[in-house]
Amino acid sequence: MKKGKLKYSIKGSIFLLLLTGAIVSCAPQKEKSLSEEFESEKKEMINELESLEADIDKSIDELEDEMNINEGPIERNFEKAMAELKAKKKDVNESLEETKNATKENWDSVKNDSEKLFEEVKSDFNKLVKEVEESASEVNSELNESDA
Repeated sequence: MKKGKLKYSIKGSIFLLLLTGAIVSCAPQKEKSLSEEFESEKKEMINELESLEADIDKSIDELEDEMNINEGPIERNFEKAMAELKAKKKDVNESLEETKNATKENWDSVKNDSEKLFEEVKSDFNKLVKEVEESASEVNSELNESDA
């Protein structure tokens, strides 16, 4: 198993996810009319959710590349992580569609729901990464023991 590649790709995905959140939260706000502010916030949220969805896709692809392990519980951990990532992607996609269809009238609700989802997915993603890294570490330990 390519532990270095897995560890790097997952940490890279986390970095991109956190960087996206930092960029969005630090963006300067100018005084705008209500309509311009709505459109600007909506566009930012759409970009943020699309970026998150792309990060999840990348993580799914990388995890699929690593799932060539037939080690019982470890393989099940990868399958569980894959299923959870796909479920999170579905949630992000639904939120993205709601955001794209948002109106001025429902924007505050849609924005709050999207921000809440973003934080939830980020937290869950970090937990999944930790679990996958622990599984990868177990595989490496077992391989090292069998080589000795």
